[in-house]
Amino acid sequence: MNFLVTGATGMIGRRVVRILVESGDKVIAPIRSVRKAQDCFNDLGDGILFVDWNTENISNLLKDVEDLHVIHLAAPGVIPGERNWDNLIEGAVSLSVQTVLALKNASTKCFIHTGSCLEYGPSATMTTIPETHCLDGLCDYGAAKAASYLCAKAAASKVGIRFICARLFGVYGEEEAPGRLIPYLVSKLRNGEEVDLTLGEQVRDFLYVDDAAKALIELARNAECLEHSVYNVCSGAGIQICDMALKISKAVGADNSLLKFGARPYREDEPMYIVGDNKRLQDSLVWSQSFSIDEGLRQTVTRLLQK
Repeated sequence: MNFLVTGATGMIGRRVVRILVESGDKVIAPIRSVRKAQDCFNDLGDGILFVDWNTENISNLLKDVEDLHVIHLAAPGVIPGERNWDNLIEGAVSLSVQTVLALKNASTKCFIHTGSCLEYGPSATMTTIPETHCLDGLCDYGAAKAASYLCAKAAASKVGIRFICARLFGVYGEEEAPGRLIPYLVSKLRNGEEVDLTLGEQVRDFLYVDDAAKALIELARNAECLEHSVYNVCSGAGIQICDMALKISKAVGADNSLLKFGARPYREDEPMYIVGDNKRLQDSLVWSQSFSIDEGLRQTVTRLLQK
């Protein structure tokens, strides 16, 4: 199959591209940094074509590509420091719409849009969140991703492209940005440094990056047969942040006394419970979670310690 993968050098994008190329699929990856792309994929040979990120170039290039499957991962805001409104609107909303419109003359089979669990409103009853839950992003990132979903879906409808949104919950792996929870904790604990944390009562749904990447690919491969336009990509199980931190500490081999729970206040806009319902995904695809939280953490921490 032919795939266009945006955000190919990001944590999830790297896994998606590698799985596709190793499966014999052809990948086109719009990029902004040749150096970063070469560092990520220098061993993949001819299975991937890099093109400069320019929607006009992409539009012209894709005219002759048959049966194109698009996995759109490019978006700012995963790192909190990137979350200013101009950046979010330009990178999440405008870029998604521009990418859809660049495909209007291509033979596009589907557009897999990656959303976020933060698009949903809070779960007041502490139950898993289904795809039918209301959109009510309370933080800037969640609001921008919800707007991106609505606008890109409308654009796809206008140009006649099958549109599916995959809402991601807590995807983690060794290639996460340094400021994210797991690499941050590993970096501090391996050096014997104390870590200021909240009480850690927040409950989150974590999914290892390989499982998330495979879900996105399966959604793309089966898009024409899918009944729904939104799918939660998640484990369906919650874990408190304090328990996650203790698991990371154990994997690093650190002293748990370095974890200073309660030293930081909760953020004002921080929801206390975000766990997804993945029944729709499991009922629609031949997909299941391969990595338990312990297995995924062990893999992640081991690789982080090797860096």
